[in-house]
Amino acid sequence: RPDLRNVLRYYLGVANYTNRAISGQVWVNDIVLDGAKRDIGLAEKVGLRLNMADVIKVDFDWDRRDADYHGLNEEKGQGAVTENWSLSTNFRVDDFLPLFGFQLPVSFSRRSSTSRPKYEINSDVEILDEDRRNLYCTVEDRESFSVRLSRSPSRHFLPRYVLDPWTFQLSGSQSEKSSPTALSHQTSLQGSLNYNLQISSDFGVNDLPGLGLVPLLGSVRLLPNRIAGGASFTATDRTETRRDLDGTEYDPTDTRNKPATLNGDLEDRPLSRITVTYKNRSERDLLRRYERNGVTIGEQNKFSQDVNVAFVVPQATQLPQSGFYAPLRTAVRALNKLRHSLTYQGSYVNDTRPGGRQPADPEDTHSISNANDWQARAQVPAGEVFKDIFPERRKSDAAEQALAAEIQIVMQDARQD
Repeated sequence: RPDLRNVLRYYLGVANYTNRAISGQVWVNDIVLDGAKRDIGLAEKVGLRLNMADVIKVDFDWDRRDADYHGLNEEKGQGAVTENWSLSTNFRVDDFLPLFGFQLPVSFSRRSSTSRPKYEINSDVEILDEDRRNLYCTVEDRESFSVRLSRSPSRHFLPRYVLDPWTFQLSGSQSEKSSPTALSHQTSLQGSLNYNLQISSDFGVNDLPGLGLVPLLGSVRLLPNRIAGGASFTATDRTETRRDLDGTEYDPTDTRNKPATLNGDLEDRPLSRITVTYKNRSERDLLRRYERNGVTIGEQNKFSQDVNVAFVVPQATQLPQSGFYAPLRTAVRALNKLRHSLTYQGSYVNDTRPGGRQPADPEDTHSISNANDWQARAQVPAGEVFKDIFPERRKSDAAEQALAAEIQIVMQDARQD
C-alpha cells in the first residue's frame, strides 16, 4: 500500500531490451508537497440530567469527535471519527412499594462507542470507500446493573440484631466488542452477603448475681464489640475470536473464572485494657465443585487467619484500694510512668492452590506458613525524673512584672540614644 512516509528517492529510467534503437517521450507525474494541511476538526457534546425529587434520576451523555479534531495540548487529530453515548438511571424500589424498613436501590446503565478510521491502517492514505471504512470500524457496547438490599436501623431489640446487620449486593455487566482484528463477548456477575453487628452493650460478669463481688472478675465483659461475616463471589465468562483483515477467523477461546470468598471478623474487649481481634478468610474456586449441606462452596484454594491482642497496664486507681493490693498498686504506678504497650500478632496461612504444586507432588500437598510476633515498647521518662531531682524554680508574678518593666526601660533608653 502506498505511503508517502516510506518514499525517500525517485528513480526514473527506460530499459531497451531490443537490438534496435528506440525513440519517444516519457511523461512523469511529479509529486509536490505544498503548504500545511488545514482541515477543520469539530467536536460536539450533549448532556441531559433528569431528577424527579431524588426518586428517579436519569442521565444521558452524547459526544462526537471527528478525525481532525485535537485539543490544545495535541499536535494532530486521532485519525478516526468517534461517537459515544451513555444512559444511566437509578431509583429506589422502597419509594414505590412498602418493604417494611428495607432499602432497595437499583441502577441500570448502557453505553456504546464507535470508532471509524479515516485512513488506512499504518498509512496516511484516506479511505474513500464506505464499506472499507465499516470493515475497519470498532464498536463496543456495555450494559450493567446493580442492586443493594439493606435495612434501616430498628429501635426494637430483635430486628436490630437479627435483620439490620444483613446486607445483600448483586451487580452484573455484559459487553461486546468488534474490531478489525478481534471479536469478544464478556459477561460478569458479582454478589455478596454480609453480616455486620456492632454491640454497644457493656454486659459483663458484674451483671450476673453474686459474681460481681469477686475482685477483678467483675470488670470482665461477656459480649464482643463486633461480629461480622460474609460471602462473596465473582463469575466471569469471556469469549474472544481473533481474525485477520481479510476476514479470516480463527477458533474462539473461552476464559471462565468463578472465585468466591468466605470471611469472618470478631472484635472483643474482655477487659478495659485488653483488645482482641480475630479474622479469618477462605478463598475458594466455584469451578472446582464441592458441596456442603447441599450448598456449592467450591474447593478451597487458600485459608488464612490473623489474631491481634493489645494489652495496656491499668491505672493504679482502677485496682482495689485494700492494703492487700498496695504492692501491686505501687508496681502499676511505676509501669504507668514507662508509657509502655504490649501487642501480639499471629498469622496462619494454608495454601492449597493446584498451581502451587510441583509436577511430582501429590494432590493433597499444602503450603503452610505460620508467624508470631510479640512487641513490647516503653518510654523512660528521663525528663520527669530530672525535674523531680532538680525542681524548676518559678518566679512569682510580681518578680516577672518587675523584670518586664526593667526590659521596657532598657529598650526606651536604647531608642533615645
